[in-house]
Amino acid sequence: MSSLEERLSRLIEKLEGLKQMKREQEEDLDETRAMEKEEEIEAAEQEEEMRAMEEMEDIEAAEQEEEIRAMEEEEEKEAAEQEEAMRAMEEEEEKEAAEQEEEARDLEEGEGDIEVAEQEKRGRGMFGGGNNLEKQLFNLKFAAKNLRRSAQKSDKMEKMEKTKLKKAIQKHNMEGARIHAENSIRQHKQSLHFLRLSSRIDAVAQRVQTAVTMKKVTGDMSRVVKSMDSALKSMDLEKVAAMMDKFERQFEDLDVQSAQMEGAMSGTTTLNVPKAQVDKLMQQVADEHGLKLNI
Repeated sequence: MSSLEERLSRLIEKLEGLKQMKREQEEDLDETRAMEKEEEIEAAEQEEEMRAMEEMEDIEAAEQEEEIRAMEEEEEKEAAEQEEAMRAMEEEEEKEAAEQEEEARDLEEGEGDIEVAEQEKRGRGMFGGGNNLEKQLFNLKFAAKNLRRSAQKSDKMEKMEKTKLKKAIQKHNMEGARIHAENSIRQHKQSLHFLRLSSRIDAVAQRVQTAVTMKKVTGDMSRVVKSMDSALKSMDLEKVAAMMDKFERQFEDLDVQSAQMEGAMSGTTTLNVPKAQVDKLMQQVADEHGLKLNI
């Protein structure tokens, strides 16, 4: 009986050992499965991260491409605007040249026999010939008109420089903005100088008109007229300004007050524009368009 119990006891021990081994195998299998599942999760997470990174790179590339396209469109638009402005200026210059040519042709056609007849009739008359004085009157008016046109061109250039100034501020190009501000101020000053000299010439033209009517001009005006004619044809503004002063002095007998030309056209081409004016214009353009100025 004891032998049977011993055998049964050994069998039970073996059975318990087998059960324990099975449990350990099952635990190992569970651990293996858990590790495999964790690896699968990690692989899925890495794949998701890679996909997210690729999507982010695609978005960034698309945004960069959109920015580049927008910049190219802006540059094309600016180039088109500048081309349109230049074309408009060229058309206006061609129109002005045609008008000047037509006016000069009319003047030449109106001379000829009339000038000879008038000179014979009036003798020396005024300036060595009344018709010659009328010719100078035309030249004066013509020069004043050209100066007004030049003032208008300077006004347009001033506006163009302000537009470029605004775009430079938008692009945070402060150095370029300062240059355009200086150019705008310079064009504004030049326009004012043109207008002042045009007004001065208009005033002299009115005095010449008075002389034509009253027939009371001194004989030495002929020398001034010749010098003025040369200055007007060459459009030498400094010479024109000097002639205006001489012309005014010659009209003292007609009770016309003369005054010194206040630096006609002086400073028109100056390269130095006061920094305070530049800063003020830059701030003004920035405020008008709601831009932040980083000087």
